[in-house]
Amino acid sequence: MAYQKFGLDRHTPAGAWVEATLAESVAGIPYLLPYVRSWMRAVKRAERLGLYYGLELVPEPTNAHDENAIQIIGVVARKWPFMAPITERFHIGYVPALTAAELQTDIVSKGLRLGGELQSIYVEITGHIDVKFVALAPPGHSFNERQAKRA
Repeated sequence: MAYQKFGLDRHTPAGAWVEATLAESVAGIPYLLPYVRSWMRAVKRAERLGLYYGLELVPEPTNAHDENAIQIIGVVARKWPFMAPITERFHIGYVPALTAAELQTDIVSKGLRLGGELQSIYVEITGHIDVKFVALAPPGHSFNERQAKRA
């Protein structure tokens, strides 16, 4: 087997959402590798136990490298014996810069929220990690609708 694929349950945040982007790879994974690996272990555990896991997209306007930066936060529900469930959060990367700039202009600058949907996690035998996601937006801001406005 040349790769391992998991994280396929596609949990979507509560509420009405449309796909604001096509499937893309999370940027910056090599710089956040310890957090990404912890999140992947938590996702595998959540899949096994039937618990929620997914993504949150959080604008980061104070980012020193890119004022349009949007963090991708991996979230995973965790249950402990005799305790209330908790949600773990891991900063796993960023929305690619060109897409983040578009989302900033079309959605975030209008005061609207973004969501995220995990499509899959691939881990190659070489150790390379590819996390695919789709950015979500409120209805009326789908990828196709946003592209039509640009035409």
